[in-house]
Amino acid sequence: MSFKFLKICLILFVAFSLLSCDKDDDKTDNSGKTPKELLIGNWKLEKAYDFEGNDVTDECTILTSMEFFLDNTLKWYSYEKIGGNCIEIFFHESNIVTYRIEANKLHIKLVSHYNSAENELTFTISEISETKLILQLTSDHRGITYKRTN
Repeated sequence: MSFKFLKICLILFVAFSLLSCDKDDDKTDNSGKTPKELLIGNWKLEKAYDFEGNDVTDECTILTSMEFFLDNTLKWYSYEKIGGNCIEIFFHESNIVTYRIEANKLHIKLVSHYNSAENELTFTISEISETKLILQLTSDHRGITYKRTN
């Protein structure tokens, strides 16, 4: 009876261990790097979704990229289709753009060169690896997928 009880406890322990694993534990690619270490470098937009879940990637948005630096600054090149043309927006040209990571949140802060106005965007990092970054604006947002380019 004691052996049978031990066997059942072992099976339950293994089952609960597997069920209690958080899928967020796999946010890195098991390289042992922190999210910030994985984030440093160039990222090009691969896919973007609106809040209704529609793919809004087009020939302009696909040009969007971000370059993260060790000193917590970044260069953010965004492109939008306006009047049939791809318009380039350099967030870092008219703003001081910095970032910080807290838990699974990426905070991007823009401070205007002209009037010191501040804005902060907060994204949830739903996935990060050596090659892929997925940012979400809300928990039910399908996200914005970036691919490393360097």
